[in-house]
Amino acid sequence: MSTDPISQLSLALGTTGQVIDGVREQQWAGPTPCPGRDVRGLVSHVVAGNMLFAGALAEDSAVAGVGAEGVGAAGAGNDAAGDGSAG
Repeated sequence: MSTDPISQLSLALGTTGQVIDGVREQQWAGPTPCPGRDVRGLVSHVVAGNMLFAGALAEDSAVAGVGAEGVGAAGAGNDAAGDGSAG
């Protein structure tokens, strides 16, 4: 197993994609261990976090406005903690 961060991220994203692909329609509104997030909200949060990370690596300003609260979240802030804080 490679210790290169990009290789590790690629492996993690591939596995995450497989898990997301397995979510059935009736599961999207289901609960998660994260307070206040259903499955759809948690997946959106993870995708947005990955977009922020990828944008930072690429120094891509096109994704700079995506908040960690989720893709398309109105008024979403750029908080890595996902709790509304800036840090």
